[in-house]
Amino acid sequence: LVKRLAVLAPGVQRKDGVSNLERFQKEFGAGSDEEEEEGVSRKEQKAMDKEKKARAAKSADFKALFEAGNTDDHFRLGLKLTRASIRLFTDFFSSDIIVASPLGIVTRLEANKGGPEEADFLSSIELVIADHVDVMMMQNWAHVVRVFEAINTMPKDAHDQDMMRVREWYLDGNAKHYRQNILLSSFPCSELNAVFHRHCCSHVGKVRLHLEMRGVLGKVLPKVRQTFERFEVKGGAANADDARFDYFVKTMWPRIHASATSQGILIFVRSYFDFVRLRNFLKKEDANVALNHEYLDPRDVNRARSYFYNGDQRIMLVTERAHFFRRQRIRGIRDVFFYSLPDREAFYVDVMNMLEEEGVGRGTSTCSVMFHRFDRLQLQRVVGAQRSNKMIKDQETTFMFC
Repeated sequence: LVKRLAVLAPGVQRKDGVSNLERFQKEFGAGSDEEEEEGVSRKEQKAMDKEKKARAAKSADFKALFEAGNTDDHFRLGLKLTRASIRLFTDFFSSDIIVASPLGIVTRLEANKGGPEEADFLSSIELVIADHVDVMMMQNWAHVVRVFEAINTMPKDAHDQDMMRVREWYLDGNAKHYRQNILLSSFPCSELNAVFHRHCCSHVGKVRLHLEMRGVLGKVLPKVRQTFERFEVKGGAANADDARFDYFVKTMWPRIHASATSQGILIFVRSYFDFVRLRNFLKKEDANVALNHEYLDPRDVNRARSYFYNGDQRIMLVTERAHFFRRQRIRGIRDVFFYSLPDREAFYVDVMNMLEEEGVGRGTSTCSVMFHRFDRLQLQRVVGAQRSNKMIKDQETTFMFC
């Protein structure tokens, strides 16, 4: 973004047109491979070469997100635009543009929590562009909500500003109704819809782009029976997690437990909170389970994958975020249970195609998916919009695809 601004801004083509550029490249640059490999032992070099080979087989979106430069999710940068230059690392109160991650803004808010300048630097925001919202979903979404709640709040201090130049609607507390919001995501989700309805309050209205989802079932390569089972949720969405867990305990787990001699059972979970709940339940049932989540050390992940592949542990419990950040192949899968559908429909295809990659259980492998009416967005991305509407409204609760 900074480099593109330097190209587009008139009169900034001089060598000194961008101030603090060296500091910017030092803090946000990706660095060179030669610098990273200096002083590396032969064993470490061999491990690095193995990792590079594994990364070469990753998907295009993984490479774009994690191999295109600095991937630190804690950053904030103020930019000041003048006629002849772009100033980087300027104070937020004098900046024209703030480029930051949700975590970077929240840590700034927490540092000044309770102080006279807690959120004053966000009080005069006129345009908010939230890019890659789907990636923010893989982080702490509470940070995104916290940032939107802090934007355009009434400042606690004047900060030496000329009050005669302040627009009247800012003084009346109506700045949020004149703020433009642009939210960009590769897919819709309930969390994004909540921000759209609660925090996008422009007086001229708002527009949302709807895309018809056609599903990804056609991208599943192995001939596997895919069974989608709908369960009912009494009350609102607040009861959905409890209903899902009860259905798994009463319906899904007896099937898994009955096949005590079978190996290679993968249970896919979208939420880490559901993962913890299932982990505790499986431990209580003395299940032989391998764990794979986003907070696990890479060595422990590889150990769990090895145990699972060799049959030492017959069940693997994996989260969507673990697959998002690692994109590792899990060998030895024979049966898949989707405790909840992933937000990214490509992950459904990734997991299903792992069956064929290892050539295990063709024709005998199965896939079971749990869903309810509040899973409409995830369901339509997997099976398509038309099918999802029928599956949610139909009297039948079980649907099968091959």
